[in-house]
Amino acid sequence: MIRGLDRQDRRRKWRYKVLITPIKSETRGCNVGLVAAKRIVQDKGPDFMTAAEILGGPAALRRCARVFSDIKTAGTLSRRMKRELVWLHRLLTLDLGGDPVSMDAACFAAIEPDDPRVHGICRAADFLDDLLVEIAADNPACDIIPPWISPCAA
Repeated sequence: MIRGLDRQDRRRKWRYKVLITPIKSETRGCNVGLVAAKRIVQDKGPDFMTAAEILGGPAALRRCARVFSDIKTAGTLSRRMKRELVWLHRLLTLDLGGDPVSMDAACFAAIEPDDPRVHGICRAADFLDDLLVEIAADNPACDIIPPWISPCAA
């Protein structure tokens, strides 16, 4: 117990704080990818964070929350943010679950295929795929988005 809260209570409080942080509305120039990313974070942020926690544990939840917080306050979509969104896409599509000793593989193995949360994870992966395609279409020279996600990338 630290400061009167156990670990679970601190995690809930921290997640709530991240999700209610207001989104910075102004962006530099016309950055369609950033506007789309901010919209997705605002609308589907809790779904992404839940899916990241289910498939990657607390470390993935923290990483997801950090990139969402950065996107909310960003004026431009940086290379790091794009890399983190690709990482999240790989996590949600189980591309990172190949290493049998990784935390991702352990979390994935704990989920039953008929678990109702699987449908939410699949929906979150689809939303993120659409976002990455939109980001790649906005910036065809971007080399962060893998070509298998979008034919515009590469």
